[in-house]
Order: sequence, then structure tokens, then C-alpha cells
Amino acid sequence: LAERFQPEAETAAELHELLKDAVVQARNIARGIAPVHMDEAGLASGLEDLAAGTRRIQDIDCTFLPAGEVLVEDRETAIHLYRIAQEAISNAVRHGQATKVVIRLALTETEVTLAIEDNGSGLAAPDQNSKGMGLRSMRYRASVLDGSFELNPIAGGGTRVCCRVPLNKAQLHAN
Repeated sequence: LAERFQPEAETAAELHELLKDAVVQARNIARGIAPVHMDEAGLASGLEDLAAGTRRIQDIDCTFLPAGEVLVEDRETAIHLYRIAQEAISNAVRHGQATKVVIRLALTETEVTLAIEDNGSGLAAPDQNSKGMGLRSMRYRASVLDGSFELNPIAGGGTRVCCRVPLNKAQLHAN
């Protein structure tokens, strides 16, 4: 159409781009059904894929910064932590209009820590008892893991979501 200077060429090009985006989103939804592949990298691999997908689909700066190599052997724990990260990123983009998100995964002597930080509009007044479905879901997932859940504003703007899970629950191995 473009080569023949047809007026429909611009509309066809837009439809082509929309279809390409729809295919990418459908693939990501399909992957989201079982998001954490229990391969050698496990949760870390899933979080890296989540960051890459967020960069591609949301067109924002999203990075995964693991503090060393942390393997979460318990699949249920890995999936809960992945879903917490997924919901935190969704909230940052949708509600906070964030343009940058950082996902961190770290291991200490007593716990694994997942933190998601964004540069969005932040929280007017962080409400630890919010009735929002996403926040309730994240709190529930943390409690299932015998973990803690925190939602705090970041000085200068943005939000930090943090989930800490005891080592005995997470069944972690550090390399």
C-alpha cells in the first residue's frame, strides 16, 4: 500500500504494529501462567525475564540487580516472590507512573530479601491496611511464606516494596 501511495498505508502500518504488540503480550501472558522456570537460575531467571518484558512492553527502565547468586529451591516460594515483584511493578507503572523500576534479590544469614523500588509518584500516605487487591495479594503471599511485607515511600519520590522470607522457609542456597 505504501509503495502505491494508498491512503490506507498509514492505517495498515499502525495495525501491523498493534498486531506485533498483541503477539508479544500473548506470549508474555502464556509465560506468566508458569513464570518461574525451575532451571539452574530459578527465581533469578524469572525476575530477569520479568524486567526484560517490562522494558519491552511498558517501555520503561526496569532492571534486575541480584546481590550475588541466590537459588530458591522451593517452587512455591519462588512463584510467590515472583508474583509479588510482578504486582509491585504493575502498581508502579499503573498507579505511580514510574519510568524506572529496580528489582533486587539478596541473601543474608537469616533471610532472602526481594525489594522493588520505583521513581513514580509515590504514596501520599502509605496505608499498611489498604484494601486494594494488589496490596492484599502481596501481603497474603508474604504471610504464606512466613515473611514480612513493607510498603514505604522513597525520599525524593517513588515507592519501595520489600518482602523478607526466612531461610528455613525459602530453602535457599547461595553460590
